[in-house]
Amino acid sequence: VQQQQQQQKQGEDETQQQRKQRQDVVQQQQQQPAQLDPQQQLTQERQLRQQQSLLRQQQQAQEWKQQQQAAWLRQREQRQQQEKEAQEAEQRQALEQQQRVQQQQQQQGQQAQSVRDADVEARRQEEDAQKDRVQQQQQQEQQAQ
Repeated sequence: VQQQQQQQKQGEDETQQQRKQRQDVVQQQQQQPAQLDPQQQLTQERQLRQQQSLLRQQQQAQEWKQQQQAAWLRQREQRQQQEKEAQEAEQRQALEQQQRVQQQQQQQGQQAQSVRDADVEARRQEEDAQKDRVQQQQQQEQQAQ
């Protein structure tokens, strides 16, 4: 970000510099006396054209640089967005997996409890049947006596 700000500031400095150069060129044009010999006039016009051409090149270079920066920023934002989405997807999957595991554990726990309950019930019934048999035996013995 700091680099970006420096580049922006540099860009602003450059555009101010370009503005000043343009003003200088305009001032030179205004200050030229009307009576110049043709040779001098040609030389000055050539210099002027060179300066304007140089200015155009500088502006184009500046624009290109700004476009590059903008493209780089866009790419960085896209990359960050993709990374964020990937992280969120991973977290979602991990959470879903965790929930599935918990559900399985609960179900297994319930099944185990059901099995234990069934065991207890079967033992109780067995004990009841045993008591019944003992009682019947005692009754039969009493009757026999």
